Amino acid sequence: MNADKDKSDAELVLSFQSGDKTAWDALCSKYGPRIARFFYTRGIKNPEDVQDLVQGTLLEAMEQIHKIRKPESFRGWLFAIATGKMARWFAAQEKLNAYEPFDAEADDVLMDADVNYSSASPAPESIAINNEYTEIVLHLIAQLPQRQKEVIMLSAVGSPHKEIAETLNISVSNVKVLAKRGRDKLKTLLKAKYPDDFADIVGHDVMQSLLGEKPD
Repeated sequence: MNADKDKSDAELVLSFQSGDKTAWDALCSKYGPRIARFFYTRGIKNPEDVQDLVQGTLLEAMEQIHKIRKPESFRGWLFAIATGKMARWFAAQEKLNAYEPFDAEADDVLMDADVNYSSASPAPESIAINNEYTEIVLHLIAQLPQRQKEVIMLSAVGSPHKEIAETLNISVSNVKVLAKRGRDKLKTLLKAKYPDDFADIVGHDVMQSLLGEKPD
């Protein structure tokens, strides 16, 4: 297992595809906490929801990993799966009208939890964000066309345009167009639904990865 920690994502993917189960454990150990933080910092505060989403993401990735054409793009591909899971979760909560804002007690539970994500994911770190704005923006992102939604979320987790293009099997120019159209649409929705808070939301630093153009 220690040897696996020194391998690149591409090497681990190829090893797992060849039947090495420990390679998958290494990938889960590496990305489980990152996926958990991804969900947590985007407004999903309930520990059980985070755990379910991480497990669902890793399970789907394991089942579909044989389809990866470029093992070196594993990170972007994995977060594309996580993005889809999150968008569907928010859409379901919107329909049920069951999503509750940040709960401090749940946050304490999440921070104290000791979850092993070699099969799931370790407890994520607490990151200071504006939960209300995050919830608003993610609910609106869920209303965007699928490709625009994927490009915005992959960009938000730090994937460069080239990696997003490879992950989604589209051109870099298409990625830039989709990002611009998606963000323009998002800002239009924000201004229409939250005119009094629009300037504050768009100007908030934690929203820049979702709403602002990032240099590549």
